[in-house]
Amino acid sequence: MSEGEREEIQRMASQERGEVVKFAVLALILAMTVLVVAAARPLIFDQIVPAVLGWDGSAGEEEAAPTVAPTETPAAVEESATPVPPTPTSTPVPPTATPRIHVVQPGDNLTEIGERYGVSVDAILEANQMTNPHRIFPGQRLVIPDG
Repeated sequence: MSEGEREEIQRMASQERGEVVKFAVLALILAMTVLVVAAARPLIFDQIVPAVLGWDGSAGEEEAAPTVAPTETPAAVEESATPVPPTPTSTPVPPTATPRIHVVQPGDNLTEIGERYGVSVDAILEANQMTNPHRIFPGQRLVIPDG
């Protein structure tokens, strides 16, 4: 083997090592990127995406109405001991014939929708069988319960 052939083989081997090193660095960068995105997923989907889409984060932060615990009177204690048949004078309230429907517009949030119709966010969530007040989207049809 001549000196020129040896130099050529060494040059090619050096190039191959360089390519392997480049590939290893790129693979490491990719793995690090995946780990960073996985760690930041809650931040991305709970804060950044709603902010970019214009969803107001205050929908779930409305103040809860104060609740008053009922006090038991002696009559209430007696009623719980012996069942009392309903009085015939009470008339059931018929449900509204057509429910109110709100079509969500870009930028809408449940707090504003509830204020517009005079109902609570919880009532809207219950009427639509929803659990997350932040998961509404433009074009969605929401049933608005009676206030």
